[in-house]
Order: sequence, then structure tokens, then C-alpha cells
Amino acid sequence: MNTQFSLVVKSVAALALSVSTACSPAAPTDSVEDSISGHDLRLAWFGNTPDNQYDNATFSGITQVATQYRSTADPFYCGYDPQVQLTQCQQAITQGCYDIFLLDPNDASSIIPCVTSAAQRGISVVAVDLPIGTDPTTANPQVPGQVGAALTPAAKFGDNLAPLIATICAPLAECNIVYLAGSFTIDYDIVAMQQINNLLPTNPNIHVIAMEQAFYDPPTANTIISGILAQNPNIQVVAAGGDQMAEGAEQAIDAAGSLPNKIQIIGGGAGAYGVAAVRAGRWYATFLSLPFNEGVDAAQIGITAARGKKIKQPGIDPVVQAGYPPFMTVNNLSLFANFVPQWPG
Repeated sequence: MNTQFSLVVKSVAALALSVSTACSPAAPTDSVEDSISGHDLRLAWFGNTPDNQYDNATFSGITQVATQYRSTADPFYCGYDPQVQLTQCQQAITQGCYDIFLLDPNDASSIIPCVTSAAQRGISVVAVDLPIGTDPTTANPQVPGQVGAALTPAAKFGDNLAPLIATICAPLAECNIVYLAGSFTIDYDIVAMQQINNLLPTNPNIHVIAMEQAFYDPPTANTIISGILAQNPNIQVVAAGGDQMAEGAEQAIDAAGSLPNKIQIIGGGAGAYGVAAVRAGRWYATFLSLPFNEGVDAAQIGITAARGKKIKQPGIDPVVQAGYPPFMTVNNLSLFANFVPQWPG
């Protein structure tokens, strides 16, 4: 993490902790006309930073459902710091006025004690975007007290990214790769890095030049890729755990001018920018995510559980539900003729 961005993250985390320290329970009402009926509910959503457009799309889905059911949702931002998120979660329990926690965990395991404590207090906990627990391959709830999950399994990205890279590299005598992680603590990136490294023993032409954290920040990604290209312009693939970072990488590649070969760019999240880049042939692929749907599904699961109703499907992968493959690529664009991105990218 560069120093400037580190300061921004710490400032955001401190602000989130300072402004979210008091709340009052919502007043009961009998005016809800829906199969999910009962008093107003208070939702707490634990995300990353307020300038993360993917997070904003998720929170938009959450607030839409909360408004529909005459309830409210408050955001907590941890600045990509698992310890800050754990503290926020524990403080929200202590406040005693939330019925539902919607958690986008920065660390799948370290947040578990708070999930357990929340459940003991009668708070319904739903994982959003990333799993809570030790299994990154499933969209189902894993932890006692967790009532649901709305996410594309974290391992799905890495499991499908590695074969995609192998396909790109297969005809090349040399294939040098750079991977940009959102955060080294997130299972999404952990599995991706493991799977890329697993390619090396059976693909001697593939070389990992660098794996760096860019925290979903385009300027940080730009700086990282600019520095790498200055040292070694012979790069064939740049893969990023988020479209924001892929965009920053693209800017660095364009600014570098004449390079030995076309660098294939792979993003994550299927934001508007990334989808347009794949359709235009500037990027090779972007991983499919539907953050607004994740927010909608998570909020519905949480509200259903909090009102004592049966949850029909506690684990939802919105991408599978919509019938899309893991990646949108330059080779399968016909499957995405009517696809509308759910965040700017």
C-alpha cells in the first residue's frame, strides 16, 4: 500500500468508527403489507470504503430492500482492515439496536467471533460478496449463527482465472504475468494467487513477475504497473481482482507507449468500464459479479430471518441464479448481448 493511500484508508476507518457509535432502535409499526410482516428493522452493513463503487452498488441493493420493508440500513467502513471491521462489528453489538448484520468480511475467519456473539444476541447475520468461514468454494452459510449468504464463492474467481491464463499463455514461448490483488487478506485473492502459482510446475513458459496489493484503487494500480513496466516491459498478462485495478493497469500500459507485445488484461467484477473494455477488445476478460443483486438477496435473507420466517434459499450465488458463466471474455460475448453492468467499475 502506498503511503498516501494508507493514510486515506486509516482516515476512512477512523471516521467510520467515530460516526457510527450511536443509534436508536426503530419504532414498531404494523403498516408493512408484505408476506414478510412485522416491526421495522435496523440493518448494519459492513463494507470497505465509501468511495468503492462496487460496495456502493451492494449498499444500494440493501437500502432498496430496507426501504421496501420500512426499515433502515447503516453502513460501516473498515478501510480494508480486518481488525477495524471486527471492532466495528463488536461495537454494533454493544449498541444493541441492530437486528441484522450484513457482512462483507475482510477476513473470513477473524470475523467469526463477532458472528457468534451477534447470533447469541438474536442478530441475524448474512455474508455478502465474500464468505464467512474456512470454505471459499461455497455460497452456503458456514458458521453457526449465520443465517445466509449472498455471494459468488471466493474460490470461483481463482479456479476459473488460472485456466483462462493458461489458455492465453499456451501458444506463447514466454508468458510473464502480473497479478493485482485487492487485498492479500481476502480469500478471493488468496485462492487466485494459489491457483496461478499452481500453474507453474506444468507450464514452464509461465512466469509470475509480481503479485501486489492495489486495494481496488486505480491510481495505486497505475503506479504499480508503471513501475513494473519500467523494469520489465515484456509482460503478457495483467490480471486484477477488480475492474478498478485493471483500469489503472490499462492506463499505465497505454502511458508506457511502445511495448514488445499486446498485454492481455483481465479484470474482476464486470463493471461498466470493464464490460465496455472487453466488448471493445481492449481487455481479454472480466469476472462476473452482480453486486446490486448481492445486496438485494442478502437484505431479503436477513429480514426474513429477523422476522422469524423460513428462508427458502439461505445460500445464493446471484451469477448462477442469472445463468451467466464465471467470466465474460472476448470469446463469449454472444452470451452477454443483453447484459447490463450493476456498477461503474
